[in-house]
Amino acid sequence: MEDMVINRLHKQNYTLESLPNELLFAISSYLDSAHLIQAFHDLNYRFNLIIYQSVRHFTISKDTSGNVVDTYDSNIKNVIEQIFIDTEMCPYTFLSINSCINLRSIILRCADLAIIDLTVNYCLADDDIHSCLDVLNVCNILPANWLNSNRFRDHKLDRLVCLAMTRLCLERCSEQVLHLLCNLIPNLTYLKIKQLSTVDDRSYYCFELPFSHQHVSVLKQLHIATGMNRLDDIRSIERLIDTYKSSLEFCSLNISLNEPISGSYLQQNIFEPCQNLNKFTFAFNYWQDDIEEADVLYQFQSDWWLDTQRPPVLIFCGNLREVFIVSMPCHLCDYLWLPTDPRDWLLNKGDFDSPDVCFTKQTHIRFINHHRQPITLELVNIIGRVFQAPKQQLSLLRWNFVSQNLLFEQLMTTSSTDPVLPLVYFLDLNSCGADELDAKTLIIWLMLASNVRMINVCQGTPSGKIRLINQLKMLLDRDKRLKSLADAIEEIHVFYNFDSLSYATKQHICQMCSEVFQKAVIHC
Repeated sequence: MEDMVINRLHKQNYTLESLPNELLFAISSYLDSAHLIQAFHDLNYRFNLIIYQSVRHFTISKDTSGNVVDTYDSNIKNVIEQIFIDTEMCPYTFLSINSCINLRSIILRCADLAIIDLTVNYCLADDDIHSCLDVLNVCNILPANWLNSNRFRDHKLDRLVCLAMTRLCLERCSEQVLHLLCNLIPNLTYLKIKQLSTVDDRSYYCFELPFSHQHVSVLKQLHIATGMNRLDDIRSIERLIDTYKSSLEFCSLNISLNEPISGSYLQQNIFEPCQNLNKFTFAFNYWQDDIEEADVLYQFQSDWWLDTQRPPVLIFCGNLREVFIVSMPCHLCDYLWLPTDPRDWLLNKGDFDSPDVCFTKQTHIRFINHHRQPITLELVNIIGRVFQAPKQQLSLLRWNFVSQNLLFEQLMTTSSTDPVLPLVYFLDLNSCGADELDAKTLIIWLMLASNVRMINVCQGTPSGKIRLINQLKMLLDRDKRLKSLADAIEEIHVFYNFDSLSYATKQHICQMCSEVFQKAVIHC
């Protein structure tokens, strides 16, 4: 949008007041509300209307000073319906928020720790903010220096409840704090924990409340992930879901565990008791020696799991015998280690052609090759079909193909130009190194993934890189049609920054590389 605005301004000699409304609204999106009002309020009737529309969702930034809302006339205060504010700015805005008669929602941001939605009545808005901050403070979610941590030690927790809080997103939280929060926020409809951990020694109220709810459950969406942490077991999640089983409509779990989990347990203890659950997604992973993937698959082939209302479940063993159990479609952003043999991709419903079997967000695609077998076209077709995120980075431990010479000749003589891997943008060849890579292999990949624009060949010896470059030159000289593949590459990374090679050696190899990839930026 910003580029569009600049381009249109360059093409014609606009004055500010001659700009169309859509451009003025685009400009206003880059200003916080106070600066927008300061810049354009009372210039004329048209600008005032644009301001009134823009400040319906009012942003109070960290560099705003004083009771900012109090300084504005009633026309501005009366259109404010939602306020976005950092918690550290709350002490400066309590008195002025209550004058916004159409205020219905406040969104609090606590650094990178939390985002909270409050549904408020304008005349009690400051009380709602206070009760929210009290809950955050007693749960040690606020920074240690924000409020006096001793303030609540003499308070009874049954009186410390925030009724206004309806949505909560936490960057990290312990199981104990999570249980405490759910007792103190009875009207929560949306809860997201990005990094759930097992223990938090700072939580001095962790064990004073049972995990129970004295109010009618209203939570509709629950998102729990463990990030880099691993839970000892999933029973705390089970108790949490059991608390909200009458209201829960959507549940997303991305949990790393220290022990195996079975399909029957997930069915009977987690998902099936939630009668109003319309949709659920999950990704579980754990390490286990001597795992039989077929036994795990069998646990997800009951009538309940095979019902059309349930998502397909993919089971595979990744790096270091790590077992993954993932519902489809998979919306995880982080990479998984996937087996290169398609026979090791176990799907409980057995249909890889289903549109539900896909990874929608994963851009870094990594494969583990347990038996060092060559790549098959079956695997390439699966990658092209199931990985759907743009600008993918592909990493393999071995890049050579089954019947490679035959495949190379077939690709050279085919008239089809449609890439099998249209979304692959970056080939990360470091996993094998230039010493194990030959020119035909690289050309095959560039033909299958003709939208590749970046290549990394930092791994490997100088002699291996020189051999690869010379092979590529010979192929390009033999068949000029391949030149378009080389000319499409925009960046090539040839050496690590910490490589101890001499400057002359690096420059020589980079010069050779630039003769093959003439339009690419060569990173030495």
